[in-house]
Amino acid sequence: MNLTPHATFLPHTDADASLAAAEVVQEPAARPWDARGCVFHDPAGTLVRIDEVP
Repeated sequence: MNLTPHATFLPHTDADASLAAAEVVQEPAARPWDARGCVFHDPAGTLVRIDEVP
């Protein structure tokens, strides 16, 4: 059985504040295409990406 990782993309206005109770995979950072966001595992282990929206 081949399992593919799942990621959820959520728009948010403050990516830094979203990391309160999570295992950080990628700290909040600006990206070349003008998006700032972060990646973390939630308490259930789901990979979550949060991007700020202007």
